[in-house]
Amino acid sequence: MKQLLKGGYASHFVLALILLLSPGLLNELQAQCRVQPAAGTCSGGNGQLVNNGNINSGQTYWYAGNGSINAVNINGGTLRVCGQLTLGNMNLNGGNIFVEAGGSLTINGGGTSNLNGNCVISNRGELTINKTVVMQNANNAIFNGVGATLNMNGGAYRLDINSSTSIFVNEGTANIHTLLVQGSASGTAVCLGANSCTNLTNLTNNLTNSFNAPDGPAAVSIKGNALLNNPLTNNETVVICKATGGTTSGGASFGSAMVVNNCASCDAAVFAPLPIELLFFNGKPEKESIGLSWATATELNNDYFSIEKSTDGIRWTVLENIQGAGNSTMNLQYTFEDKTPEAGIQYYRLKQTDFDGTFTYSVAIAINFEGSTIANSIAIYPNPNSSNQLNFRGINHDFFYTLDVKKITGELLYTQTVNTHSIALPDLEKGMYLITVYAEGNFEPETFKYIVM
Repeated sequence: MKQLLKGGYASHFVLALILLLSPGLLNELQAQCRVQPAAGTCSGGNGQLVNNGNINSGQTYWYAGNGSINAVNINGGTLRVCGQLTLGNMNLNGGNIFVEAGGSLTINGGGTSNLNGNCVISNRGELTINKTVVMQNANNAIFNGVGATLNMNGGAYRLDINSSTSIFVNEGTANIHTLLVQGSASGTAVCLGANSCTNLTNLTNNLTNSFNAPDGPAAVSIKGNALLNNPLTNNETVVICKATGGTTSGGASFGSAMVVNNCASCDAAVFAPLPIELLFFNGKPEKESIGLSWATATELNNDYFSIEKSTDGIRWTVLENIQGAGNSTMNLQYTFEDKTPEAGIQYYRLKQTDFDGTFTYSVAIAINFEGSTIANSIAIYPNPNSSNQLNFRGINHDFFYTLDVKKITGELLYTQTVNTHSIALPDLEKGMYLITVYAEGNFEPETFKYIVM
């Protein structure tokens, strides 16, 4: 049950809470890699590619042999490669290049090729590009699929991402001399599949949070300099393998990425020895608190644990730091009590920090706290809620309560009198609200953060 991110054992940890989190986080997690175009076969269409061919819109040419062609101009059509093809030069003026599994395409010519919009390069085999590629204008995409290899390191070649709707997706192995993400890009410009490897000599990043690894740990190996003019990522599953002698410059950082220094390879980064082997991390609601417990089988250079808490799954605060064992090969158990839980769902995770300052996160857990059992206390459930049926615990039928539903900004949306254990709320848009329940007498108002899914 190794659950820490660093070892790649929690490659789907981002999905653990997806059914429980607030809409803001759901939108964040849904920023998945764009899907690679479907595979195909080299047959039919307009036939096999010939020398100095033009592939116009609506046309599909293929190559299944083993040889060289001087040049090809793709003007909105599709070239599909299933054999071993070397192109002396290539102009891609809109359209598609598909390298199928088992196929190999080498594009020579040096200089620079501009992808001027609506260009897709999809590789499932081996693709070598001996020139600089600039993804400019709209809707360009380069896909390097699972098990595929992209080579752009035969010289000082660059891959430039220079438009707001262009993206590089790597799910295999990519070897690129220089990767440049311009500030004119937007959103996720570089999307990495789980266990992918992106080998760079140099990196320049001019876009905030340009890298994303939504499906699990992905390694980016940097041998030379990383010029970071903006934070690289807000995704902890991006693992930076910084080689011995590698440098950084610029005024920003790698962001939330895990950085492995003096790193020899992608495998050394993603599958580095775990700082701890976590056996379990559990939580249990008590009468007035929530008890947390966890255990380790081994610890390596473990300085301390931080217990972090969130009420929305997005913003986290540190409750306490607990000293680790340093190095241990025995089963060790830890406990912590959150004495100020809120009614409803709250989330907890462990941040484990090594003596050198590197850190890893555990999978987050969700605990539903129903509130104190004292006479005047009321709890609501389910929360989060996907229906308009709201239930109560602690209602005293001798009293009539007032229920207020407000926006998170405090704007009152709805008021109702309550004297039962269940009511139907009006339809609410997905999001977070405040619900306050109060009555005359000695009853203190109870306010809950309420999430509609």
